[in-house]
Order: sequence, then structure tokens, then C-alpha cells
Amino acid sequence: MELSLQLNVLQFFAVVGRFSGFMLYGPVFHFPQMKKRHKLIMILGASFLVLPGLPKEWNPNAFGEFGIWELSAMMASELCLGITIAVMSRIMMETVVLGGHLMDRDMGFAMASIMDPGAEGQRTVISLIFLNVLLLIFVIIDAHHDFLRIALISFDTIGPGEFVMNDTVNNTIIDFTANMFLVGFKISLPIFCVILIINIGMAFMAKFGQEFEVMMLSFPVRLGLGLFTVVMLLPIIIQVFTSLIDDFLFNLLELLT
Repeated sequence: MELSLQLNVLQFFAVVGRFSGFMLYGPVFHFPQMKKRHKLIMILGASFLVLPGLPKEWNPNAFGEFGIWELSAMMASELCLGITIAVMSRIMMETVVLGGHLMDRDMGFAMASIMDPGAEGQRTVISLIFLNVLLLIFVIIDAHHDFLRIALISFDTIGPGEFVMNDTVNNTIIDFTANMFLVGFKISLPIFCVILIINIGMAFMAKFGQEFEVMMLSFPVRLGLGLFTVVMLLPIIIQVFTSLIDDFLFNLLELLT
């Protein structure tokens, strides 16, 4: 009886290690405002509910051959899985932050920053708005449920301690990172074009109308037309954010299967 209890404890801690990566670093779940004890309760509760349906690779008897080095390797593997999830989640969120920051720079908001409680640091105005919109869409389209479903699927595809940082994982992260810059520039491209046209118009005004205070006039014009363009583009921006979330979930599922 004591041996069986010990093996079940090892199985439980292996499941806890897997869920910790998803619930500590995943979108929505990563906020520092969520108390640590609440996160711990969620992780332990989810792990307890998953135990009865685990595949045979997670059978308690499979842990009987694990020594101290095998257990250390298993926990290191689960830690690598958590770091991978953290990196991909951060890449998805920083994509919209990059697009918002480029917009702020063109509209003259680059020096205006506000506190981001989630990152515990300063962000520009539009970038923080975009980040909150992304997380709101993430919840609205039930992507957090899909995220947890991927966590459950990972138990069928990756046994305890079998996750390794191989070429497939590295290439997936590199491709996803490259896509971050592409999507970020696409988000800011309409504002860039509008501000470029405004600057060209202001240059002609400065050339042919010496009495105009072009410098003082450019600030409210850039700000007003920039915000108007952002509002008009909101439906398209929401579609881009939804597509970004789908790409994140697809790449994460491909990574774990």
C-alpha cells in the first residue's frame, strides 16, 4: 500500500509539473494580479481531475523505475515545456504591442506611456489598448478553453519527461517569431501611410505657405487623423488579432503533437 501511494504521488507531481507550464505562463492565466494561492488551487484541482483519464504512458507503474536522476530529468523536461509555452505566449502578446508602439511613434504618442499592471512596467497608450483587446478577444472566442484542451492533448502525445528542445521546436518558435514582426508591421502600416501623406502635405505647406506654423499644426493633425484611422480600422484589427490567436493555438498544438 505504501509503495502504491508513493507511485501515485510521483504521477500526481508529474501532472502538476505539466499543468504548471500552461497555467503559470499561458495568456490570461499569467497575470501577476491573480494571487499565487489561487493559481496553485487551479493547478492542483486540474491535475486531480485529469488523473483518472491519463493514458497508459502515465500509469503509476511507469514511475516505478524512476530514480533520482530520472525524476530530475523529467522535471527539467516539464520545465522546458513551460518555458516554451511562456515564450510563444509572450511572442503572441508582444506582436500587438509592437504594432501599437509603431502606431504611437508615428502619431506622436511615443513619449506618452502608462502603467501596464500585467507586465509591471510602462507601455505606450495604443500598445496597451491593443494588448487588452487581444486578451479580451482571447476570452470571448473561448481560446482559453482551447488552450486547456491542448494541455490535455499533450498528455496523449508527450509522455512524462519526453519533451525535448529539438529542431522541430526551435524551427516552430523561430517561424512564429518571424511572423510576429510581419504581423506587427502590417498592423501599423495603415497609420504609417496616413502619417506619410500628412507629412508630405505639411512639407508642401511649409514650402509654399511660409506664414503657416507647420510644426505646431502637424501635432494635432497627426494625432486626430491617426486616432480616426485606428477607429475606422478596428474591425480589421480585431480580425487580425483573432487570426493571430488561431496561429498561436495551431503552432502550440503542432509543437506538442
